[in-house]
Amino acid sequence: MRQWWEVLKRWIFGKRAVNTSTATSRTVQREVDQHIAQLHYKINSLEEELQSLKTENLRLKAFNVDLQLKNGELESQASQLKSENAELNARVEILQDKVQILEERRDDYTYTVEDLSRQNHGTLDLVSHINSKGYRVKPKGNVPIWPMEYIEVARHIGKNYRVHLVSELLKTLKQSAAIKQAKSLDVAKEDRSDIDVVVGLCRKMQACGLIHKFTHGSNGRYIRKLKVNTDNEHHVGFVTGVWLELFAKHELCTMIQHINGGKIPPHIHGLKIKSRHGRWHELDFILKIHDQYIWMEMTTGNYQKDVEKMRELRDALEFDQYVMVVTDMGATCADEIRLNEGIEVVRVENFEEDCRRIIQRAS
Repeated sequence: MRQWWEVLKRWIFGKRAVNTSTATSRTVQREVDQHIAQLHYKINSLEEELQSLKTENLRLKAFNVDLQLKNGELESQASQLKSENAELNARVEILQDKVQILEERRDDYTYTVEDLSRQNHGTLDLVSHINSKGYRVKPKGNVPIWPMEYIEVARHIGKNYRVHLVSELLKTLKQSAAIKQAKSLDVAKEDRSDIDVVVGLCRKMQACGLIHKFTHGSNGRYIRKLKVNTDNEHHVGFVTGVWLELFAKHELCTMIQHINGGKIPPHIHGLKIKSRHGRWHELDFILKIHDQYIWMEMTTGNYQKDVEKMRELRDALEFDQYVMVVTDMGATCADEIRLNEGIEVVRVENFEEDCRRIIQRAS
């Protein structure tokens, strides 16, 4: 009986174990199936993404091919443009050469003695001398013929330049010309005689149109409303330095006339010369006294430029005397230039005395 019970128990409990194992197996199978289904979904998604990437890759390859084709076209166009640019540059160089040749032909034109004689006197010997040194000659462009009233103003300035107030007036007029506005000149601490000189000069300037109307009372401390007439470009040049050229030329020629019994010396006022190397230079005043050729430069500014110009050209031109007419230079500086450069310096306040020395040296 007991043996039978043992057999029955094993059968019962074995059946339960089989049923339990079967249930567990089914659960696991379901989980495996679900996992497999998820894997299939992911695989399908990856395949779709891969296919999309392949399509995009094909598109990019086609785009790259298109870019290469366009790049080839651009390189071809760039090469063509480079060739056309080189051709244009060659044409420009040819045109520039032609322009240079035309300019050289124009600049190389040597004015006749008759052309220069329209504003100068006795130029034949002077032009011949300069030409013999290898220089071509022509007058400065845009040089006006100044009426006598302007020359009188220039003489009034030069003969009274010792008066400090005259140089102050010129400085004031230069400022007026630069800003195109009226300026005032303080004369409160000046001597009455000096004020009269400057007021007289202003009246002369106003009479010939150099300056507009100015005001000055009998007991005034200022000369007011001083304004250069900038409507005429030559007026600006006059107050900034041309007055000195007119004064020096007129006074020197007058002095020589008195010595030579009224005979005007050969001279050229305002000249451009060109060397064989193609460089132009401007010379203010050339004259001949007896057998001596004299070159004069007039400067109211940086005199060092004229010193350098004379130093550069003196050996080539072989003039007999080199002269600078200057304003606002001390006697010590003038003596140093005479000693170191061999250039005679004429200070405008000592013009007559210094020029007599130059004339005597040429006699």
